[in-house]
Amino acid sequence: MVPIRELAETWASLYSNSVAIRSAVSFAHFGGMITGGGTAIAADLNMLSAIRHAHVPPQDEVGRFRNTHLVVITSLVVVVVSGVLLLLKDLDAMLESPPFWIKMGLFVALLLNGVLVVRAEKQASAGTPGARRLLRFASLASLILWLAVTLAGTVVPNAM
Repeated sequence: MVPIRELAETWASLYSNSVAIRSAVSFAHFGGMITGGGTAIAADLNMLSAIRHAHVPPQDEVGRFRNTHLVVITSLVVVVVSGVLLLLKDLDAMLESPPFWIKMGLFVALLLNGVLVVRAEKQASAGTPGARRLLRFASLASLILWLAVTLAGTVVPNAM
């Protein structure tokens, strides 16, 4: 763990002494959340509307839902990379912070729900019975988890 601590100390010094680096990392983290979360939330709301107004979601809606994955996954990669950099800037404090661990738990739940979303889309495309319920559940869970992770993300720096 010593190399990680040394890396964290070096990064913390670089981070704390550069407004440009602090700004870029913060923008990457929040910009990634806004882009990925906004795209996912819009897709979730459209899917829930399609489910509410039709017995089975139309295939074109399932296709549009599927097309959001590239934006969401790319955004999540940016969020993870910038999140690691934010973690390393204050490693010990973060690792001891209950709000940080709550956020990480919610983030893992969000990622697992993403797997469920993909499964639900495949089932809906195949016409599998129960796909509508699974899509509805996964879309609702996605809405809740994106907002919960964002909320937790605002608590972490304020609780430090």
